[in-house]
Amino acid sequence: MKRLLTILSLAVLLSLAFLVNAQPPYGYPGYMGSPPQTSGYRHFQRLRVEKGRSEAGYVVRIHTENIDPQAVQVNVKGRFLVISNDTSQEAERSNDRGSYSYNRSSSSFSQRISIPRDADAEKMKRTESENLVTITLPVHEGFRY
Repeated sequence: MKRLLTILSLAVLLSLAFLVNAQPPYGYPGYMGSPPQTSGYRHFQRLRVEKGRSEAGYVVRIHTENIDPQAVQVNVKGRFLVISNDTSQEAERSNDRGSYSYNRSSSSFSQRISIPRDADAEKMKRTESENLVTITLPVHEGFRY
């Protein structure tokens, strides 16, 4: 009897181990072993932003690697710089056999950066170069905390 219980418990343990390992990878039932499908949309990451101080005042450098620097908007809202961008793409294709396709994609991002209290946001200066937007905020003369 003891031997029968040992064999049954061993069989149950082996079947449970098999069921745990039999789950399809990536969690997609029906796609046994195939990698997950990715979207055709372009995914934006946050922009790389550097903040610092120079003789001219506070300097914010926005590195735009995959985005046109002119398409990046920088606005002042309260005590924050708001960096944003909206893009959309449309494509139509047709051929002589009568097939037609229309694709549309859009994306947007927004990032807020706090402005120091002694920065003069009304005199903000913006300069653009290749893959870089530089924002300069001069310091209020005679500002007291």
